[in-house]
Amino acid sequence: MFKDLDFKDLGERCIATFVETFIAMITAEALTGSDGDLLRSAFVGGLASVLSLLKTVMKTYNANK
Repeated sequence: MFKDLDFKDLGERCIATFVETFIAMITAEALTGSDGDLLRSAFVGGLASVLSLLKTVMKTYNANK
């Protein structure tokens, strides 16, 4: 299962998803006047990154069945 994964592509997707979500959270909090908790933004970015990783792994797994 894992031998068919392109780990470079997987890493790029995870990092890009984290950065995009983190920046979006910071921007949304700044525009809405929230306190701008960076730890919460990092947590949401990390969660989105993990979901992106799982989606890509399952997509690859189902394509190779």
